[in-house]
Amino acid sequence: MTRQKRQGEEEHAYPHWSTDTVRWSDTDQLGHVNHLAIGAYFETGRSRFVSEIEERGQIFVTASLTIDFLRELHWPDPVTVGTAVLDVGKTSCKLIQGLFSDGICVAVAAVILVLIDGESRNPVEIPRPQRARMTERRLR
Repeated sequence: MTRQKRQGEEEHAYPHWSTDTVRWSDTDQLGHVNHLAIGAYFETGRSRFVSEIEERGQIFVTASLTIDFLRELHWPDPVTVGTAVLDVGKTSCKLIQGLFSDGICVAVAAVILVLIDGESRNPVEIPRPQRARMTERRLR
């Protein structure tokens, strides 16, 4: 029986891409890439994405992160991370990320980022023009 693909598993749906390298040290005693390394690949992709959407002096923090592990990944598999916006709220945005190796989705992450004030550490409103730019990077 073939399982139905979930949101985020389609490679063509992502507007933003970054590449990473599976390091030997990313593997564990089972011979596959450890879940913490997969989280780091997502973090790298997310950081590159945020660097393109944030404005000078802004701080986006991760409020929520969930990862669904779909397949094993091994050294020296090539990896690419797709990142897209699912929703933009007043102070936060929800991202989806897909980790792919040779065109096959290995894991999907859902992330909520919150824009905070650097001093008070309280949430602040995302400026309207920036929200519009973020919306342009939606999952296709």
